[in-house]
Amino acid sequence: MGIMSMSGTRVEMKLTQTNDIGTLMDTIANIDIKGYAQLFSAVKVAQLSLKHRMNKAQRQRIIAFVGHPMKETLEQCEDLGKRLKRNNVAIDVINFANNENVEKLTALVNAANNSSNSHFMDVPMGISMITDVLITSPILMGDDVDMSSGGGAGQPGQSAGGQFAEYGGINPDLEPELAMALKVSLEEEAARLKTTEPA
Repeated sequence: MGIMSMSGTRVEMKLTQTNDIGTLMDTIANIDIKGYAQLFSAVKVAQLSLKHRMNKAQRQRIIAFVGHPMKETLEQCEDLGKRLKRNNVAIDVINFANNENVEKLTALVNAANNSSNSHFMDVPMGISMITDVLITSPILMGDDVDMSSGGGAGQPGQSAGGQFAEYGGINPDLEPELAMALKVSLEEEAARLKTTEPA
């Protein structure tokens, strides 16, 4: 898993592929929010980075969080999706608070989709905990989750339960890095909520 920032004057690779959960969490916490996000450039750089992944047998997958209005056209989004599909790269896109992006990002994901390997999720304005929505989506839970209601955003406050609940619903045998990152995140959120509860 690697981490990239796509805002500011240029796209920056903050962390190349690593299995170190502590390093991943530290890197995420220190990313600055600044300037206009360059989604297309970031996706192209991520695609190049995936060619140098440690385990060549692993699927190539990009997860993009989009929280800005997009300048790119619908046709450009479709072209980018087709390029990803040709190179066997899956993409999951999480759009939040920008309803005008939905059509474009849906077109990108649909063009890239190959045997349900790519997903789009729209998180509307007003949802405060994006993790509550994300952990119940096919992006993290698999393709058997029903996304037909609420535009794929799930219900606010809903959390993953059942098997592997402590890992956010992710099987740690199949996705160890992602499962551990979610476990750490969930533990930190539980600790934060505990300290803010009234006595």
